[in-house]
Parts: sequence; structure tokens; C-alpha cells
Amino acid sequence: MLSFRKILCKGITLTALFSCFAASKVMAKVQLTGQVVEKENNTDKPIGFATAVLMDSAGKTYAGTICDADGNFALEGELKGNLRLICSYMGYEKNEKPIQIDPKQKNINTGKLYLKAHATELKEVVVSANAISREADRFVVRL
Repeated sequence: MLSFRKILCKGITLTALFSCFAASKVMAKVQLTGQVVEKENNTDKPIGFATAVLMDSAGKTYAGTICDADGNFALEGELKGNLRLICSYMGYEKNEKPIQIDPKQKNINTGKLYLKAHATELKEVVVSANAISREADRFVVRL
């Protein structure tokens, strides 16, 4: 005959296992893909090695990556809710796009995300060196 304690322990164990299984189904992995491009002469020019980051409204980062040479990116994780996709690259204005993620979706394609060129002009650049010396096969500059 099973004691009350053994029955209680089995019940708690089964409940815990069921809870873990149910939580894993709710928080399934979602893959978010897209491409970062620049509009140049009415054509889309990919921006290779731009950054793509997925954040919530409080600034918590959920996922981040660097695009490949063709501007393509893929973010994967246990994502859900209202998030912001932020794409940026040096010399361009960043682009923020709101994303609504339903955990039932497995693959979400954001399409093309456009960055606009943004140049900043410097007044001057000063380069100074303490010493330049010549060695047998090279010049050495000590800053």
C-alpha cells in the first residue's frame, strides 16, 4: 500500500514535469530575418556587416547580431510581445521598426530595412607622433 507521502511526491513530480513541458511549448523559439539596405539611385544596395538588435520598450536586449556581407540577418530566441528591431551602421542613421511577435509564429521575415546615409563633417584632425625610427625592414612610429 502506498503511503500518503509517496503519492504526494509523485503528484508534485508529475505536476512539475507537466509545467516544464507546457512552458517549453509556450516559449518556442522564433526566428526573425530581414535585410539591411540603402536606397541608392533607385536601387537597393545591401549594407554588409550592419548591426541588428531586438529590444523591448524598457531597453532590454533580447537578441542581436551582425549582418552578413549581403546585409542579411537572422535573430533567434524565445521572443514574444511588442519589441523594437533596431538596425544601424557607422555613417548611417539608425532605423527602428516596431515588431509584434506571436510565439505561435516560427519564422518572421521583416523584409528590407532601409538606412539613410548620414555624414558628419569634422573641423580638423590632428595626428602627432613622438618619434619615428627606421629599422631594417620598416619604419616605426611611436605615438
